Amino acid sequence: MERGWIAAALTGCLGFVLTAPVLALADDSFGTRQPDRHVYDNAGVLASDEVASLERQTASMDRAGAPTIVYLRIKSADTATTQQDARDLMDAWRVESSPGTRDGLVVLLNLKPGDTRHGSAALVAGAHHVDGGRLNADRLQAIYDKQMKPRLAAGDLAGAISSALDLAAADLQRPAETSQANQSSDGDLILLIIFGAVAVVTLIVTVLLQRGGRAGGSGGPGHSSGYTSPSSVDSGGSTSSGSDSAGGSF
Repeated sequence: MERGWIAAALTGCLGFVLTAPVLALADDSFGTRQPDRHVYDNAGVLASDEVASLERQTASMDRAGAPTIVYLRIKSADTATTQQDARDLMDAWRVESSPGTRDGLVVLLNLKPGDTRHGSAALVAGAHHVDGGRLNADRLQAIYDKQMKPRLAAGDLAGAISSALDLAAADLQRPAETSQANQSSDGDLILLIIFGAVAVVTLIVTVLLQRGGRAGGSGGPGHSSGYTSPSSVDSGGSTSSGSDSAGGSF
């Protein structure tokens, strides 16, 4: 009875660990990403020359080491939802230069239906820039508050995005702040907690089996029974893991 209960608990923990990254990538509401395209005006609010200018800026961001996506759409959403949407987009489109680098940047605007001069905006920077101290949450929020928000309030969507990209590009030129390199992000902390729970359950299983005299059987500690150790679980499945975000409503 005890063995069956513990096995069920272990299976549940492992299921959560293995499916969490998959769930993060499940959102297909953003459409299909197109090669060499960075600006997606699904709201139809930018002029063609504004899109072309932003494309040049974002392409420059790519070359500076921050693959960038600018995404506008019509959706009624508050700031928290818009920030999560930006993270979901980063995951769904894997906005990074190569798998596991987590060096992307997403600027996402959810504009109100029937009133596209207002809505919510979010900026999300990958863990690489956060750990380097260049584009952490405080810096992203300062970019939004000082540069984006006044322009958004005036209805200058393209100018708001452009100014944010200018400041982000300038920040990418600054040396990394090594003092922040060892700080754990919320996403990394969650993964550590999950892996720790799995390790504890595994230890309990081992101790109980040894006490029951079944150490030499097929279910003993020398037999994996299909268990995948925490070290073999791909913790890099989420492109936005360890990222920081900022934004607001306008």
